[in-house]
Amino acid sequence: MKKLKYLLILAALFMPTLLVAQIEMDDDAEPDEIQTDEPLQFFQVREKAQYIGGDDSLRSFIAHNMVMPDSVIAGTVVVGFVVERDGSVSNVKIHPYTKMKYTPQMAKACTDVVKKTSGHWTPAKQRDKLVRMYYSLPIRFNTEN
Repeated sequence: MKKLKYLLILAALFMPTLLVAQIEMDDDAEPDEIQTDEPLQFFQVREKAQYIGGDDSLRSFIAHNMVMPDSVIAGTVVVGFVVERDGSVSNVKIHPYTKMKYTPQMAKACTDVVKKTSGHWTPAKQRDKLVRMYYSLPIRFNTEN
């Protein structure tokens, strides 16, 4: 079976990105009140978005639901996406800072499996309010048997 030929390893879940969301403040707002609809970075929230069941459950879901492409190059593909306030995911795409070469089939397999996680996330919170959070998920491909 093709899945047995390739070993899928997830590395460094919750890898932070260096992008910073813009935060707007209302003139009448308290200094600590964030008034934004932009997705926040992991370091800007008190409670981070988390896959229901935790990291092990996310790894297991990806390992069992990833459709392995025919053309694979060993390395790590980083998928960036937003965990919405309702636990769904949006804006799923390959992170622009992914430095390795990857095939279009690998990119599609990674984005497709992340889209399947939609609705299975506990959203991030900041000051007891649900907020959108940008999430980076590295998916490692290894071509060794």
